Amino acid sequence: MLISGSGLIVCGAILAVNSFDDYDPREMAAGVIILVGGLFWTIALITLALRLVRRLVRRKTRRAPQAASRSARWYGVLESAVVGALLISLAAVAAAVIGPIADGQTLANADPAMVSLANEAGMSRQGTLIFLRTHPRLVSDEEMQTACAENTAANNAGGFIEQGCYVPATNQIYLRKMPADLHDMVVATAAYEMLHPVYIALHASGHSADLDTAIEANFVSINDLDLTNQIANFANTEPGARDLELFSLLGTGYNDLTNGLAQFYTPYFDNLSADVAANNHVKQLFQDDEDQLSQMDAEIKQYGGFANNAYATSVRWAEAGDQYLDDYYYKQYRQYLDQENSLIDQYNGLLDSYNALVTEYNGTQPVQRINPAQTQSL
Repeated sequence: MLISGSGLIVCGAILAVNSFDDYDPREMAAGVIILVGGLFWTIALITLALRLVRRLVRRKTRRAPQAASRSARWYGVLESAVVGALLISLAAVAAAVIGPIADGQTLANADPAMVSLANEAGMSRQGTLIFLRTHPRLVSDEEMQTACAENTAANNAGGFIEQGCYVPATNQIYLRKMPADLHDMVVATAAYEMLHPVYIALHASGHSADLDTAIEANFVSINDLDLTNQIANFANTEPGARDLELFSLLGTGYNDLTNGLAQFYTPYFDNLSADVAANNHVKQLFQDDEDQLSQMDAEIKQYGGFANNAYATSVRWAEAGDQYLDDYYYKQYRQYLDQENSLIDQYNGLLDSYNALVTEYNGTQPVQRINPAQTQSL
């Protein structure tokens, strides 16, 4: 019977543990029930066996009253020790099982879109659970300004758009809705905000000195102007949160971090570079268009200059009475002018696309972090 009780314990434990990967609450519950039942069955059998042994010893052995009393106390202590040990084991097993069951329930009940977002952000299981426990929500610009009113207003005033926020009082993350072509912004923001509760937890666990030292060392070594501007903005919008924000900025924006800092991100990400890539992709969208617009603007001006020179030369030959050269340079003028106009059309088409992206990025928040470009004309 003891073997059967042990078998129940083992079977229940295996069923419960295996169910964690499937996130099946019914399988988890069945495993826990079998496990707990097996433990209680084993406790009952051992207790019964000890009592039977004690009775048999009492019947077969005649002792003086004092010796019998000592024997009874000894068996009582042994019985209490065995039952106590089993109960402690039961509590330990329950604690070990309940945590993963709760984690499985968190994953099973989570919004699939948020789970997908965590996967895209390269979060580990631990990071995903931290993210999902904040009940992350995608919200509009208007909702963002309500849910994160203080931060949003301060950042907008400083020229920065609020892409997301973490509210410690409610342990909730809010993410700004973005159009499909800027989805990578949402991915990077999800990782950025998840790192806020991570930083707070690391500080509470006694790692504050090592963590903040590593953060500041990396900030100095990276020496990036955009990062410096963001930190200067946070000094005004969130005084006292410098390293909290730097921890998220460095982790989601830069690859070449020191091992001393990288170790703090490792438990929460399987692929932290995915967030750096997502951030860079969004930046590159704007940079590519800006570079192309700048190049086309230079070419337009170049062909404009060619056209003006050809026209002026045509006029001079016309005044000199040379019809052949007048026609030749006037023909060149028309060709240069056609090329200039063609480039202007291409420029304005790309400009419309760029400005549409700017509008999507800026949304309705009262700030123009990226300004629309002006239409090219002759």
